[in-house]
Amino acid sequence: MNDQVAEARKKIGDMDKQGAVYFTQRAAALASIQDAALRQKAKVRLDATQKKYQGVKSELRRSGDALKPFTKELSDQIRYLGGELTPSAAASLKPRAGKLNSRGATVLARIDKSVTTAIAYFNTLGAQ
Repeated sequence: MNDQVAEARKKIGDMDKQGAVYFTQRAAALASIQDAALRQKAKVRLDATQKKYQGVKSELRRSGDALKPFTKELSDQIRYLGGELTPSAAASLKPRAGKLNSRGATVLARIDKSVTTAIAYFNTLGAQ
Protein backbone atom coordinates (compact mmCIF):
# COMPACT_ATOMS: atom_id res chain seq x y z
CA MET A 1 0.00 0.00 0.00
CA ASN A 2 2.85 2.38 0.82
CA ASP A 3 4.31 1.76 -2.63
CA GLN A 4 0.96 2.56 -4.26
CA VAL A 5 0.65 5.78 -2.24
CA ALA A 6 4.19 6.77 -3.26
CA GLU A 7 3.34 6.02 -6.89
CA ALA A 8 0.16 8.13 -6.65
CA ARG A 9 2.17 11.03 -5.20
CA LYS A 10 4.64 10.71 -8.07
CA LYS A 11 1.78 10.77 -10.57
CA ILE A 12 0.38 13.92 -8.96
CA GLY A 13 3.82 15.49 -9.28
CA ASP A 14 3.95 14.49 -12.95
CA MET A 15 0.42 15.81 -13.42
CA ASP A 16 1.51 19.12 -11.94
CA LYS A 17 4.46 19.38 -14.36
CA GLN A 18 2.22 18.57 -17.32
CA GLY A 19 -0.37 21.05 -16.05
CA ALA A 20 2.25 23.79 -15.92
CA VAL A 21 3.23 23.08 -19.53
CA TYR A 22 -0.42 22.96 -20.62
CA PHE A 23 -1.34 26.24 -18.92
CA THR A 24 1.81 27.99 -20.15
CA GLN A 25 1.10 26.95 -23.73
CA ARG A 26 -2.52 27.96 -23.44
CA ALA A 27 -1.57 31.37 -22.03
CA ALA A 28 0.90 31.87 -24.88
CA ALA A 29 -1.74 30.90 -27.42
CA LEU A 30 -4.29 33.35 -26.05
CA ALA A 31 -1.71 36.13 -26.10
CA SER A 32 -1.57 35.72 -29.88
CA ILE A 33 -5.33 36.31 -30.29
CA GLN A 34 -5.67 39.75 -31.83
CA ASP A 35 -9.39 40.28 -31.23
CA ALA A 36 -9.64 41.77 -27.73
CA ALA A 37 -13.06 40.28 -26.99
CA LEU A 38 -11.97 36.78 -28.00
CA ARG A 39 -8.69 37.16 -26.09
CA GLN A 40 -10.61 38.19 -22.96
CA LYS A 41 -13.04 35.30 -23.36
CA ALA A 42 -10.11 32.88 -23.72
CA LYS A 43 -8.45 34.38 -20.63
CA VAL A 44 -11.61 33.98 -18.55
CA ARG A 45 -11.87 30.33 -19.63
CA LEU A 46 -8.17 29.75 -18.91
CA ASP A 47 -8.48 31.32 -15.45
CA ALA A 48 -11.54 29.17 -14.69
CA THR A 49 -9.74 26.02 -15.84
CA GLN A 50 -6.68 26.85 -13.73
CA LYS A 51 -8.85 27.50 -10.68
CA LYS A 52 -10.66 24.19 -11.15
CA TYR A 53 -7.31 22.42 -11.62
CA GLN A 54 -5.99 23.90 -8.38
CA GLY A 55 -9.15 22.67 -6.63
CA VAL A 56 -8.66 19.14 -7.98
CA LYS A 57 -5.02 19.17 -6.91
CA SER A 58 -5.92 20.41 -3.43
CA GLU A 59 -8.59 17.73 -3.08
CA LEU A 60 -6.13 15.00 -4.08
CA ARG A 61 -3.54 16.29 -1.61
CA ARG A 62 -6.10 16.45 1.23
CA SER A 63 -7.08 12.87 0.49
CA GLY A 64 -3.44 11.83 0.57
CA ASP A 65 -2.93 13.64 3.86
CA ALA A 66 -5.99 11.90 5.35
CA LEU A 67 -4.54 8.56 4.28
CA LYS A 68 -1.25 9.02 6.19
CA PRO A 69 -2.54 8.48 9.75
CA PHE A 70 -4.75 5.63 8.60
CA THR A 71 -1.88 3.76 6.95
CA LYS A 72 0.34 4.37 9.98
CA GLU A 73 -2.17 2.80 12.34
CA LEU A 74 -2.89 -0.04 9.95
CA SER A 75 0.84 -0.75 9.64
CA ASP A 76 1.20 -0.70 13.43
CA GLN A 77 -1.56 -3.27 13.81
CA ILE A 78 -0.03 -5.47 11.12
CA ARG A 79 3.39 -5.30 12.80
CA TYR A 80 1.82 -6.03 16.18
CA LEU A 81 0.15 -9.15 14.83
CA GLY A 82 3.26 -10.13 12.91
CA GLY A 83 5.19 -10.26 16.13
CA GLU A 84 2.49 -11.99 18.12
CA LEU A 85 0.07 -13.89 15.95
CA THR A 86 -2.09 -15.49 18.62
CA PRO A 87 -5.85 -15.51 19.20
CA SER A 88 -5.46 -13.32 22.28
CA ALA A 89 -3.35 -10.78 20.36
CA ALA A 90 -5.96 -10.63 17.60
CA ALA A 91 -8.74 -10.30 20.18
CA SER A 92 -6.89 -7.45 21.89
CA LEU A 93 -7.04 -5.46 18.64
CA LYS A 94 -10.78 -5.88 18.16
CA PRO A 95 -11.82 -2.48 19.62
CA ARG A 96 -9.10 -0.66 17.68
CA ALA A 97 -9.85 -2.63 14.51
CA GLY A 98 -13.47 -1.51 14.55
CA LYS A 99 -12.44 2.14 14.80
CA LEU A 100 -9.80 1.63 12.11
CA ASN A 101 -12.33 0.02 9.77
CA SER A 102 -14.66 2.95 10.26
CA ARG A 103 -11.90 5.49 9.61
CA GLY A 104 -10.76 3.46 6.62
CA ALA A 105 -14.22 3.59 5.09
CA THR A 106 -14.26 7.37 5.55
CA VAL A 107 -10.77 7.83 4.10
CA LEU A 108 -11.46 5.56 1.13
CA ALA A 109 -14.76 7.35 0.44
CA ARG A 110 -12.85 10.64 0.43
CA ILE A 111 -10.29 9.23 -1.98
CA ASP A 112 -13.05 7.93 -4.26
CA LYS A 113 -14.64 11.39 -4.24
CA SER A 114 -11.29 13.01 -5.07
CA VAL A 115 -10.65 10.63 -7.96
CA THR A 116 -14.19 11.13 -9.29
CA THR A 117 -13.71 14.91 -9.10
CA ALA A 118 -10.39 14.64 -10.93
CA ILE A 119 -11.83 12.43 -13.66
CA ALA A 120 -14.77 14.78 -14.15
CA TYR A 121 -12.35 17.71 -14.44
CA PHE A 122 -10.14 15.93 -16.96
CA ASN A 123 -13.18 14.98 -19.02
CA THR A 124 -14.16 18.65 -19.26
CA LEU A 125 -10.79 19.51 -20.78
CA GLY A 126 -11.68 17.61 -23.94
CA ALA A 127 -14.92 19.58 -24.26
CA GLN A 128 -13.11 22.90 -24.33
